[in-house]
This record gives sequence, structure tokens and C-alpha cells, in this order.
Amino acid sequence: MGSQLVRWSKDGILSRDKKRGQTAFQECGWSTQTMKESMYRRIYSVVSMVPPGKVATYGQIARIAGGCSARNVGYAMSSVSPQSDVPWHRVINSRGKISVRSYGEACTAQSKMLENEGVVFNTAGTVDLERFGWTGPLPGGGSDGR
Repeated sequence: MGSQLVRWSKDGILSRDKKRGQTAFQECGWSTQTMKESMYRRIYSVVSMVPPGKVATYGQIARIAGGCSARNVGYAMSSVSPQSDVPWHRVINSRGKISVRSYGEACTAQSKMLENEGVVFNTAGTVDLERFGWTGPLPGGGSDGR
């Protein structure tokens, strides 16, 4: 089975090619950096819809953004610059916890930012996703605020 080529524009998928893989990207002028930037823009766009006081999971963001994995979302969140208005702190793991960083500890700044928005952690450091979980965007691109 060949690798699947998916070319993205700002609006979505342009084409698929299961045989040519990376060579086709290069022939079309797509670089790995361009693909990563496009994916990150989609991810940041979705994360920007998560309202204050709500959280979303890495996997949820990946499903909504399309063409990426939960791990890609994690990499994108770790790449957000301090000057950015992307609410990276509202993305947590599927167990309702703040993910451990590469240095082996959870980000205390993230939990403080969420607590300041009214998100409550239990004694185990878990967020109740039923209560604080974002349900996703509304059809047409808006957010339902829940």
C-alpha cells in the first residue's frame, strides 16, 4: 500500500494521490515546512474557538482541524509564541489532565490560567470534561460556548 498524498489549501483538501507520496509534494512546490504551517494554522483556528472556561482535548482538536493527529496538536500548542492570542492553555489530554511536558512535569501556568477562567480541577488534578468540556464548533464555524 503506497503512502497517501493529501494536499491542503486554506480551504481544505485539494487532491489525493496514493502512489507518489513525498515526491508529488515536491513536484507541486509543497515543502514539509509549508505543510506544517498549513496544519498549524488549521489547529490554531480551531483552538481559538474554545471559549474561556472550557477545555478541549488534543484528539478533539485534531478531529475538527482534520489531517492531523493529537500529537500534531500537542506540537502545535508547544509552538505557540508568548505573544500569540491562541488560547493554548485550553487544550488538555483525553483523561482531563494537563499533559506532562518534555521536562517531565505538568505546566503549572496552564492550570493557573484555566483556574482563572473558572475551570475546576479535582484533587487528582483532573478536569470534569462533562462539565468543562467544549462541545465543538457550530455548523457555519461559530462556537456554542459549551
